[in-house]
Amino acid sequence: IHELFVKPEFQRRGIGKALLKISLNYIKSKRKKYAGLWVGISNNKAIQFYRKMGFIEGMLWGKWLRMVLKLNSVN
Repeated sequence: IHELFVKPEFQRRGIGKALLKISLNYIKSKRKKYAGLWVGISNNKAIQFYRKMGFIEGMLWGKWLRMVLKLNSVN
């Protein structure tokens, strides 16, 4: 996943969650086992969102944090 963004005035309405789930199901349909993304280490709101969606933290690279999700956990 390269980028996922919801304008602040539309956040907390389930839009980001819906977009992410659709994206993950598409990736899963392509028989991929994992999905990964990078998030800014200071973007605590996004990090918490991805954790809530099942992503786990991986390596740090400068100001970026790698997060990965095993796709068999996606409903």
